[in-house]
Amino acid sequence: MLLPGTKALRRQKILRKTLRALQTSLGDLNDRITRAALVAELGLPDGTMSTMAGQQAEERTSLLVNATKGFDTLVDAKIFWR
Repeated sequence: MLLPGTKALRRQKILRKTLRALQTSLGDLNDRITRAALVAELGLPDGTMSTMAGQQAEERTSLLVNATKGFDTLVDAKIFWR
């Protein structure tokens, strides 16, 4: 526990949840980028990439939206160490 008190604990919980969600979104985005680079590096057939491209575009958009929301929530988070 960083600081005692109900308000501080509630704010810490929100901050941890926000950071966890943001880290997950950014990690998932990194996985998608790495996957595309790996497929290209391995020289898999073009059909593999075109099939994955549509899925990745939708996933990437969703992950970017989630990461942006997470970042905005983090920026707006109230400090708990007062």
